Amino acid sequence: MNRVSLFIFIVFLSSCAGIKLTTNTSSQSAQQILQNTKLNTAQLEWVTANIKGKVDFDGSNLPINANLRLKKDSVIWLSISAIMGLEALRAHITPDSIHLINRLNSTYFVGNINALSSQYNLPFSFFELQDLILASVNPKEKNSYTVDVSPEAYTLFSSNNQSVIKLNTNYLPLEVFHSKSDSQYVKINYLNYAQTDTVWLPKTVTIDLQSSEKTAKATLNYSKATINRPKKLKFSIPSSYVPM
Repeated sequence: MNRVSLFIFIVFLSSCAGIKLTTNTSSQSAQQILQNTKLNTAQLEWVTANIKGKVDFDGSNLPINANLRLKKDSVIWLSISAIMGLEALRAHITPDSIHLINRLNSTYFVGNINALSSQYNLPFSFFELQDLILASVNPKEKNSYTVDVSPEAYTLFSSNNQSVIKLNTNYLPLEVFHSKSDSQYVKINYLNYAQTDTVWLPKTVTIDLQSSEKTAKATLNYSKATINRPKKLKFSIPSSYVPM
């Protein structure tokens, strides 16, 4: 598995969300709705979860068993297990860098996440990955959305036709779609939620990713989720490992 394959693989593990339940009382403008969704994630500083599911990638069906730890605006940490529960891959992603180790073949990668995204035309920066994990809606065109209001949901459409965001009336995301072109897009569906402390976290997430070079789909199920409980984020590259 090369480094771009690892990066796309990690994207699919990064979908755990946390939103504080609120009550809708009236129809609102797109700007007001977007502001409410941002406020809903304000109290989250840490998220941890176990992840199980599958990824269809490059014609292969890959089972997923991983641990996710996120320190907001700082680090996304993933440990991915192989058969028998042994760690196969570990990732440490910051706003400036991405570090990967593959324990199956004793290799590592260190680089700039933005440069890697640009090189392979992948639509993810650190903060875009974090938004995906936290189900945080922070579109670049905050003042350029129109809203369609129904009794069950708000659906927001960007003026450039590149984004569609659907939320229920408690501002919990149901579907998020972003595209750069017909051949580059990500679509995320949050199928159901469970309450953790005062926060609602998704139990099942599906993701469709299309880049100019790769297509992949994932179904992820989350369990044992916690919020605002700091965890250790250990990462080191053994001296015997060689670059990918």
